[in-house]
Amino acid sequence: MDDDQVAATAGVPETSVTVGEVHGVRFTVAGEDSPDAEAELLITGLFAHHPPDQRYGGALGRLDEALRGALHGLGRDHLFAGQRGETLLLSAPPASIAARAVLLVGLGELDDWNTEAAAAVAASAMRETLLLGVASVRFAPWLQDGGLTAAATRGTAAAMLAGARRMLEARPRGAPPPILRQWIFAPGLEWRDVTIQELRGAPAA
Repeated sequence: MDDDQVAATAGVPETSVTVGEVHGVRFTVAGEDSPDAEAELLITGLFAHHPPDQRYGGALGRLDEALRGALHGLGRDHLFAGQRGETLLLSAPPASIAARAVLLVGLGELDDWNTEAAAAVAASAMRETLLLGVASVRFAPWLQDGGLTAAATRGTAAAMLAGARRMLEARPRGAPPPILRQWIFAPGLEWRDVTIQELRGAPAA
């Protein structure tokens, strides 16, 4: 499959596609979507004020099931509010999760979501990733599973890539290279309005 074919179905590419490399960290869009996909760290996002009587659907719901209802329980019990930039590390997930840990990142209020929020969330995720010192990450916010409409996800992919890159490039001059080597964006509808060429067109560091 060439780039044009991938871009035409950029929501869920059939194969993993590399979109850029910054400071030795390769950014890719995954070719499949599964909560148990291999990576040292799985990052997902939760919006604030999710109705306590409403279960998550789609991939986010499957992750919640794999975590034995932890995502739903954290919100219901007010242990994770989902405020933008808030983070919580689940360091010992069940064996059904391939990742060694799951990092929750707050997405803020549904009504406040925009490209600025998307960039800020990805920057927070990258900051925590660098602090944790892991080599591979799967970043899977699953925005629509969390309640966002398809229209509201437009521009999200490019903004998230920019936010993650900005945090990576903000490392102090002369700092040792990051342990991180692979950042995988999970596929999802938030990628449908962004072509692979546009992502690759971001200026290199």
